[in-house]
Amino acid sequence: MRNTRDVRHLLVIGGGPGGYAAALYGAACGLEVTLIEKDQVGGTCLHRGCVPAKTFLESASVARTVRDARRFGVSSSGGDVDLESLQARKDYVIGRLFRGLNGLLEARQIHVVKGRGVLIDGRTVAVHNDGECQTITGDAVVIATGSTPVWPSYLEPDGTRIVTSDQFFDLDVIPRNVAVIGAGATGCEFASALADFGASVTLVERATQLLPIVDREITDLLAQRLSRRGIALRLSTAVRHTGSTSGHLIELQMDGPDTLSVDLVVVSVGRRPLTDHLGLENTRACTDESGYIQVDESGCTADPTVFAVGDVVPTPQLAHVAFAEAITAIKAITGVSAANLPPEQIPLCIYTHPEVGVVGLTEDQARHRFERVSIVRKSYAGNSRAAMLGETDGLMKLVLGSNSDEATQIVGVHMVGPWATEHVGQAMLAVSSGKDIDELARHVWPHPTLSETFGEAVLAATGRPLH
Repeated sequence: MRNTRDVRHLLVIGGGPGGYAAALYGAACGLEVTLIEKDQVGGTCLHRGCVPAKTFLESASVARTVRDARRFGVSSSGGDVDLESLQARKDYVIGRLFRGLNGLLEARQIHVVKGRGVLIDGRTVAVHNDGECQTITGDAVVIATGSTPVWPSYLEPDGTRIVTSDQFFDLDVIPRNVAVIGAGATGCEFASALADFGASVTLVERATQLLPIVDREITDLLAQRLSRRGIALRLSTAVRHTGSTSGHLIELQMDGPDTLSVDLVVVSVGRRPLTDHLGLENTRACTDESGYIQVDESGCTADPTVFAVGDVVPTPQLAHVAFAEAITAIKAITGVSAANLPPEQIPLCIYTHPEVGVVGLTEDQARHRFERVSIVRKSYAGNSRAAMLGETDGLMKLVLGSNSDEATQIVGVHMVGPWATEHVGQAMLAVSSGKDIDELARHVWPHPTLSETFGEAVLAATGRPLH
């Protein structure tokens, strides 16, 4: 690939998804790459986030399946969770992926330097490690230092009884009673897994709904399913302070006179960008009031040689977003015109039971943007594969919008049901392609699959449903 910016040596600060993706893609484009990481490559996603969380959730799914085996005509007993074995499996999965990532970096001849990177200027980074410092100069820099959990002052984590999302995966015992503070994607996933592990769970959220950024109809169905599984939902509720009670219990003072006593508190109220002490003041790059680095549509800061991707910029804090932003930044660095996807085309997956998949505008958002909006709903009740799985309680919702006489384009897809996260890819293509609903309806979905629910919804949107 021709490099019109004359960039030959790329420096990447941070080895999480955004950083290692920038390094790998940069090397594939012919750049010499130095990756600076103070801890381990893979970042939060691999070591303290996506991978351990979904590994826990998969174990939770197996436990639930074993306990429900008689529904499928299979004799079984138990379904108890062995936390020591679960932790060992989590560590095995992380280790396997970690070794694979290191192998990729080595195969593409990426130089990994251990230490904390600080910008001296827009092309030079000082790397501090164990009291020593070395200076590395390149032609461009990509910042991908990620984020860290935040918590209110009255929920100060201690790593054992009050834990953040980063500390959750080090549990050595399954609590009897647990409070999860924050019902975003991470909080809902933790609550779902803990309930399957046998804990009594209370999920506390300030907002009026779970997953505040998701279509309300979907979150209402999810709330019903979680409640049916025994998870207590405390919506429109805030924790005011904590205090120890008798023994090891923690007392949470809620809004009003209510209190809640639990063995464990999991704080999942958000993350902040790690942009402190990066040396940004030595460049023309700048941050907003929340600490996010300001970038253009290609990831470039106000300094033309400094780019930023992933959790340090004000976009959804998702690994696949960091991957996409890294690719866009490298394209721009190598002189290829590129821009990041608009927010409504970014898919969101929540691995609760049942799963939630989202891409595009919610119904409310669409009604504010388009003159014509129509809604198509398709239940999983008639889906053959859902019946085989014993998971027919789900919903596929299409949002169609247009500023012409008839809404014929899908602008949002929202689903809750079995394996919903595996359907988001086709939903994203439908939303991003801009194709008319009649053109989409020409596609053939295989039978019997859960994906047929999307195909049936598309046919229904044409006004000529099959079933």
